[in-house]
Amino acid sequence: MELICFSSLNAHRRAYLRCRRLLVIGWAAAFALSLPQVAIFRVFKPYSEKDFRQCTPLWTTFLYEKIEQLKDVNLTEAERTEIQRSVSDMQQLEKMYNINHLLFVFWIPCIIIVISYLTVLLILQGHLKEEYHSLPLMSAVEQLEEEPSKCKSKRNCPLADSQTVKSALSPRSTNPGAIVVSTIHKAKQHAKRQATWIILAYLTFWSPYNVLAVLNMTRTLSDHQVFAVTLSFLNAAICANPIANPLIYGVLKDGSKP
Repeated sequence: MELICFSSLNAHRRAYLRCRRLLVIGWAAAFALSLPQVAIFRVFKPYSEKDFRQCTPLWTTFLYEKIEQLKDVNLTEAERTEIQRSVSDMQQLEKMYNINHLLFVFWIPCIIIVISYLTVLLILQGHLKEEYHSLPLMSAVEQLEEEPSKCKSKRNCPLADSQTVKSALSPRSTNPGAIVVSTIHKAKQHAKRQATWIILAYLTFWSPYNVLAVLNMTRTLSDHQVFAVTLSFLNAAICANPIANPLIYGVLKDGSKP
């Protein structure tokens, strides 16, 4: 008994340390990936006669300045061509940034979430099969109790004395192997429900913004104004996702209690 308790505590400690390491790696990766934003975004004052400042990416500032330069009627054709070439290069840089932004903000996290939950379900399924095959075969009375769905009605089911069923099932109900199988099965069902709701919430809050961003980036969206008008609302929906996740965890946790 002491060995089992020590093994359980050791497993919990390893899981705790593993979670801490993953959190440190996650925060460190997030910090490293966000560092380019320091160089990309800056405070820009577009109007010299007005006290108006705005945080904008460098290509927006660059394009604004180049467009202002193109308004100069004294530009030579060579200078105008050079400005247009630099504008085209900056637009390509902006497109590369937008692609990487969408990948690291939406698509890669979505793939990681799906793979993580599938891995958890496969691990639980593997443990469930191992524990299930290690159990002794059930008697006919136990099968009758465990699989009532096979009977279409009470008249079609073979009758068994309730006391016999109870006495036959009582040793199995306290069997550690059966308890493990039941626990793993419940954990699998809980993880499946949790994964479904978490992924659905993630796609619900993030998909509209990212779909419109892809359409806008590829110029598939004919009306750019649609994206500009809905941008604030879609960003607010994204911010609601971290609020929804704890609620989902809490509701599913309460719902999993008997």
